Amino acid sequence: MEKFENHLISESLSSNTVKSYLSDLNLFYRFTQGDKINREHILSYKQYLQQQNKDASTVNRALSAIRKYLEFIGQSDLILPGDFITIQSSYSSPTIVIR
Repeated sequence: MEKFENHLISESLSSNTVKSYLSDLNLFYRFTQGDKINREHILSYKQYLQQQNKDASTVNRALSAIRKYLEFIGQSDLILPGDFITIQSSYSSPTIVIR
C-alpha cells in the first residue's frame, strides 16, 4: 500500500484525496477478506455501500479509489465506467431581479 500511496502523491493528488482513497481501499480489502480482486467483488461492494445508504458521491469516490488502484496494478479492466452512479444535480437557473 505504501507504493500505491507514493504513486498517488506523485500524481499531485491532494492529501485529503490520498487519505480518502487509502481509507476506501482498506475498507474494500476488509470487505473482500483479502481475496484476489475480481469484478464480482467490486459490484458486490458497490451494492453493499448503497445498502448502507451511502451518498452517491461516497460510493463513486470508493469506486474511483478502487479503479485507481486497479490501474496501478495493471487490472483496470475489472471496473467499467458504467459501474459508477449517475449523480443528478439539482440546478436551477439564476433568478433575475429587476428593480
